Amino acid sequence: MKQIHRYSIGAVVIALVLTGAFVAAADEGGPEDVDSYIEVSASGEASAEPDRAVVSLEVEARDDDVEAARDEAARRADSVTDALDGLGLQDSYETTGFDVGQTRPIYAERGEEMEEPEFVASHSYQVTLDDPDRAGEVIDEAIDAGATEVDGVSMTLSESERERVKDRAIEDAMDEARSQADTLAAAGALDVVGVRNVESGGAGVSPVRGNYMMEMAEADDALDDAPPTEIEHDDVEVSASVQVVYDVR
Repeated sequence: MKQIHRYSIGAVVIALVLTGAFVAAADEGGPEDVDSYIEVSASGEASAEPDRAVVSLEVEARDDDVEAARDEAARRADSVTDALDGLGLQDSYETTGFDVGQTRPIYAERGEEMEEPEFVASHSYQVTLDDPDRAGEVIDEAIDAGATEVDGVSMTLSESERERVKDRAIEDAMDEARSQADTLAAAGALDVVGVRNVESGGAGVSPVRGNYMMEMAEADDALDDAPPTEIEHDDVEVSASVQVVYDVR
C-alpha cells in the first residue's frame, strides 16, 4: 500500500475588526469637562510558529463476519500502538473511539448479484506531539503498521505559547483602540488624557488544520521507494478583542 507524501495546510487568518466607537460627555460645557470620554472597541491579532501537532488516526477492518472484522481491527490497532510506542510516544496518544457496525446492502443492476453488507470495526487514536516536525514520521510509521486513515492533522500552540501570543494580540488590539480614540478625539477638538476602563472581549486561537488524503498503491513494494511524508504549515493565528473607555478634554 502507498499514501500521498505531500501535505499542505493553510492558516485561517482572523482579520482585524473594528466593532464600533463613540464619544460621550456628561455635560456639553466643552473640552474642559473632565467627565467627557470616548469608548471604542477593537480587535487585534498575533501569530507564531506552531509548537504542537495533533494527528488523528484510524484503523479499520471489514469482513462479512463480525468477529473476524473485530479481531482484524484489534490486531491492526495493536500493531499501530506498538509502532507509536517504538517512537517513544507511550504517553502521547489516546484512544478516541471504537466502533463496530454494518454497511448497508448495495443494490445491483438487473441481472447482477446484490452486494452483501459487511461488518466494519474501527479504532481511533489521537497523537499529541510537542515537536510538530515529527507529524510526518508518525503518519508514515502508523500507516506502515496498519493504520487505514489519517483523519486530520492540526498544528496549534501549547498552553504557555498560546498565552504569550495572546498577550501580543491584546497589545495589538490596545494599539488599535488608542488609534481610534486619538482620531475621534481630534475630530472633536479633544485630547485623550487617560484610560478610564478596559474590558477584554476574549481571545481566539485558529489552529492550522487540514485533511491528509491517502491513496493506496496496488503493489505493496511501492512503499520501499516512497519518500518520507512532509507536512507544510503556516503560522497559528491568535485574535483578541478589547473595549476601552478613554478620558478626554
